[in-house]
Amino acid sequence: MKKALLLIALLGSLNSLYADNTGILKSRLIELAEGDYLLEVEVPILQESAIGDPVFPDRFILSEKGRSEFQGMVTLHYRYNSLTDALNEKDLLILPWIINGTSLTVFRQDGDLKQRLYLRTLEGIKIPLGSYFHKVRTKGEIVTAWIRQLLSRAELLIPFILLALILASFESLRSALNFCLIFFAGQSLAMVTGELGLPGPDLLYAQLLVLALALFIASFRDIPDLRVLFAPAGVVGYLFGAGLFNEISFLPYSPDILLILHLLSTVYWNLLFTLFTMFLILASSILIEKGLLSSVLKYLCGVFALFFFLLLFQERVVTGERDVLNLSAGTNQSRYDLPDPQVLQNNQNTKSMLSMTVPAQAYMAIDPFELRIEVLLRLDELMSTLHMDDNSLALEDQKDFLITLIDEFVSSIRVSADDVSLHPIDKRADFVTLGSGGVSLRSTAVIEKRNEGLVGLSLIYGTAELLREVQVEWNFFPSGIDSLPGRTSQIWGTEAVMISREDNIWAWANPVKRSLFPEIQEISVKSAGIPFLSILFLIGAAVVVIRKAFSQRLALSLLLLTSILTYPFARIPIPGGWSPRTEEQIAAVTEALLTNLYRSFDVQEDREVYDRLALSVSGELLQDVFLQNRKAMVLENKGGARARMDHLELLSMDNLRKEKDGFRADAEWTVSGSVSHFGHTHYRKNRYLADILLTVEEKSWKITNLKMLREEREF
Repeated sequence: MKKALLLIALLGSLNSLYADNTGILKSRLIELAEGDYLLEVEVPILQESAIGDPVFPDRFILSEKGRSEFQGMVTLHYRYNSLTDALNEKDLLILPWIINGTSLTVFRQDGDLKQRLYLRTLEGIKIPLGSYFHKVRTKGEIVTAWIRQLLSRAELLIPFILLALILASFESLRSALNFCLIFFAGQSLAMVTGELGLPGPDLLYAQLLVLALALFIASFRDIPDLRVLFAPAGVVGYLFGAGLFNEISFLPYSPDILLILHLLSTVYWNLLFTLFTMFLILASSILIEKGLLSSVLKYLCGVFALFFFLLLFQERVVTGERDVLNLSAGTNQSRYDLPDPQVLQNNQNTKSMLSMTVPAQAYMAIDPFELRIEVLLRLDELMSTLHMDDNSLALEDQKDFLITLIDEFVSSIRVSADDVSLHPIDKRADFVTLGSGGVSLRSTAVIEKRNEGLVGLSLIYGTAELLREVQVEWNFFPSGIDSLPGRTSQIWGTEAVMISREDNIWAWANPVKRSLFPEIQEISVKSAGIPFLSILFLIGAAVVVIRKAFSQRLALSLLLLTSILTYPFARIPIPGGWSPRTEEQIAAVTEALLTNLYRSFDVQEDREVYDRLALSVSGELLQDVFLQNRKAMVLENKGGARARMDHLELLSMDNLRKEKDGFRADAEWTVSGSVSHFGHTHYRKNRYLADILLTVEEKSWKITNLKMLREEREF
């Protein structure tokens, strides 16, 4: 069914899945101390020449560089130090590596653990560090930083300065003050409409509207009463406020903080605008002869307004640079030259490093909710163990041969995790081949030659999501094998060991204390809040108007002003109320639901899968997705490996429209995943476009319909 195809593309055909090699390496960035970092990358020894030194920001120096080699693999170590600032959210790490990409895991000192896949560009592998080293700020720190941002953008005041000069030319203090208050009220109204999700213009165009209003006023020869401009002032003020709200909405803060920032910006601009206008009018009444200001200053300001309008249009609109507040701060990086690929020396063999240079190779793969013990063996030693003297293994003998081997393997391996004995939930025995992408299953059965055949044995165990330690007692030593190398692999890297008859305990301890992925939870509906203080002051203002107490203009103005200033604060939650109201908030809900959907299949038991899936999917789609994925998993488990979703990124939400109890949109996203098989990790990244319906059920968001419009594999 098309509705469930999004879950299947990561699984794909096993033959092609295990036969390819996308050239993606595992790497990890470890924060040893503040300003002290260790970057490690694991690479086959024949590809070592493709790895250049990482490029950190200029304030860092490379203090140590080393390498360790084991079983054809090299781990390169780079230690970087800074005597000033540690890595932060503005930094950019560049890896000048001649490979297709890297799966980077970042370990923070506080125990935070994150992983993401990055692909190579023409300039190398670029890794923005914002998502790894993002500092959680208090409201006070956010507000302080925002005030600094406003103060540093003095050029944004130019349209208001010109407008104030033109207003002052009419020399009416009361009318100018009323004009400023109406402009302020229009801007403040944008807080309400912005919170309700009504779109606003770009702030750039809103600035141009302020300049256009200034030009419009300057075009009048004489305006006896500025009240005729109150309506345009309210409209332009609202559009400017809506543009400001639109600009601020892209900041990664909660809605309540965005409202506070919008209010601060509104008060900042309007306070300066009003005070400057009042100052000019009072100064002109004292220092300048009446009539001179209105006849010269008005037209002079009109000329400057026109000039600034054209300047903004040329530098911003024509060039497409619309980030007025410069919210997308630049990253810190160093310049570098990408190294040229180096030619392999001494006619080195470029075949897979997984070629069998030893009689047997063991693997332990540790994933969330799953542990796999695998071993790759040459057929020669296995046939000797079973006292078989033939030079080949006939087709009719292969099934019994594999059954005997896997039963012997199960009885010879004892596995415990966190001091609990484990028993395999699945076991596999297959004839395999080696290629550039590692181990592949035989597509068709053939007569296996004794000196060429390879057998792969796999045991799969269900576990908790996060294990502290694993211990394997290994007693599987076929004829002629007294020791064998082992490789432990987890999401962030590998470790090498040697197992022997004398030292047969294979132990692993988890270096991290928290899961790579957050716990799957319902995406609860956020209660909308009623700004009760703001409403109380509005009611007071309404009473003043109803009683026709127009003589109490000061009281009315104070009530309206207080209502505006208290709007973001003192809110009472609405039971059962719901939002999001902006596209960014809807996108956050969508991304969270899709992530939950994919990660529901991390667990082994069908009942657990169904329960986890029901947290994010509802209706017929729940059963469709569950059943379709079960079919895919049957195909997948023929290889003894499970596909795992590593990262999901929502790219866009187009054609957004309101539906009953929810929203419908054309959502586009990418999902990257990986499959580990006999020590080799295979990566996949797919892009999807789907018509998706989100609705509210029992106070939580659910995906209730999904129609796939397009899907494509990126690699």
